[in-house]
Amino acid sequence: MGQALEVLGYKVCHRAAPLRESLGHKQMINLLRERSLAPIYEVARLYNAFHDNPWFWLFKELDNEFPDSKFILTLRDEDAWLKSAKNYFGSSKSDFRELIYGKGSMAGNEERYLNRYIRHNEEVRQWFAKKPGRLLEIDITNKPEWSDICHFLEKPIPDKPFPHLNKNSSGGSKNINQAIKKLVNRKS
Repeated sequence: MGQALEVLGYKVCHRAAPLRESLGHKQMINLLRERSLAPIYEVARLYNAFHDNPWFWLFKELDNEFPDSKFILTLRDEDAWLKSAKNYFGSSKSDFRELIYGKGSMAGNEERYLNRYIRHNEEVRQWFAKKPGRLLEIDITNKPEWSDICHFLEKPIPDKPFPHLNKNSSGGSKNINQAIKKLVNRKS
C-alpha cells in the first residue's frame, strides 16, 4: 500500500523509521506507551500518508489530530493473516508487538494476536461508522486495483500496474501491514 500511495503522489512515511531517526527507538516506544504523541505528530506533519507500525495503532489519535484524513483498512482472511504473521514474525520479539498485542512475541500467543487483529478491524469500522467517505476497506489478497483506491482518494488512475510487493508462495504479502489501516492526510 505504501508503494501505491507513492505512485499516487503522496509523501509516504514507511513504518517507524522517521520516528526512530528523530526520537530514537527507546524514546519513541516510551512516547507511544504513554500516549504522549506531540513529538510523534511533529514527525507526522512531514508526511501525508502512512503505513504499518505505529500508524495503524494510532488511527483514532491520528484522525483527531488530522480531521480531514482518509483511512484505508486492508484486510485478509483471518486464517491467512495468522499464517502470514506467524511466517513473518517467527519467534522474534518486538516492542511494537508488546504495545499492540500485549506480548512481544507471537510464538505461543497466536490466539491473542488473531483476536487483536479481529478487534482492531472492528474498532476501525466502529470509529468510522458515522464518518461516511473517510474509510475504505480493501481485501489485500483479492488483487487490489487502482479504481477503488483512486476513486476514494480522488486521484486519477495511474498508467501502471498496481504494485504487489513482498509476495509469498500463498499469494499474500509477508508483512502484517496489509491487515490494518493506512492514513492519508487530505491536506497534502
